[in-house]
Amino acid sequence: DWVFGVRYCQLSNFIANVTVAASVFTLTGISFDRYQAIVRPMRPRMSKTCSLIMIALIWLSSMLLAIPCLLYSTTKVYRSKGTLKTACLLLWPDGLPDVSYMDYIYQVLFLVVTYAVPMLGMTFFYSAMGRVLWGSGSIGEMTQRQVDSIRSKRKVVKMFILVIVIFGICWLPYHGYFIYTHFDPSILYMKYVQHLYLAFYWLAMANAMVNPIIYYWMNAKFRTYFRTAILCRWRDVCRRRRKRPLPDSPPDCISQSGSRSRSGFYSLTGRGAQRLKGKCSSRMAALVVSESLRPEIAETAFAC
Repeated sequence: DWVFGVRYCQLSNFIANVTVAASVFTLTGISFDRYQAIVRPMRPRMSKTCSLIMIALIWLSSMLLAIPCLLYSTTKVYRSKGTLKTACLLLWPDGLPDVSYMDYIYQVLFLVVTYAVPMLGMTFFYSAMGRVLWGSGSIGEMTQRQVDSIRSKRKVVKMFILVIVIFGICWLPYHGYFIYTHFDPSILYMKYVQHLYLAFYWLAMANAMVNPIIYYWMNAKFRTYFRTAILCRWRDVCRRRRKRPLPDSPPDCISQSGSRSRSGFYSLTGRGAQRLKGKCSSRMAALVVSESLRPEIAETAFAC
């Protein structure tokens, strides 16, 4: 029984479809970015401006795809077992969803745009990455380090395959539900049909939550950097890590030849700083100011 009125009915259906489309488009965009980094490493990486434009396009296209929900969602009063109840549903110009051809066309379009095309796109991107990583190896006799590197790359390929399989499993019931209801409208009047729909919806939304778990389980570097990011939220823990890095921590940017400042950073000057900057090009540069707070004696230090 819907008790929130027409306006919230429109907003609820609109937001539901926007989140579905945005989630899928984001996963596809991430796979494309990884494809560029692995298959075409010599090309320039995506700039911040391009990333912002892509994010804006993802949300804009998601909202455009969900506009019919905003236009045609309404409430309908019906009698069930002698009691009047209210339902929130789509009322198309040619009728309710169980008899509307427009609704069927929309559901098929939504299936193609948010499931079939992204599935094919991610399959292509991850397959190309898999071929590059699986086929990469060394000529001649390999050292143990090279063997471990190849084994790690092939584990990443298996992770890519699992990501695609999980995507298909999570999203297929959600899309299949809407297609099936067009051919068998009686299912809409079942007692627990709303619970079934919510189960399919949350299973689909869980796909974005499951992916980080897969990365953590199958990728050692992801585990290491994830733990580092969590621990470094507390300043005192992060400082202790700078003093004594853990064995499985990522390469530290602290130089043993630098001089330690009162702030807990190691500072460098001259050629030492240039060498360190080259090694830590992907890390953050922190400006450390001495206790006297005079800008002219500020030093640049690199830290994790």
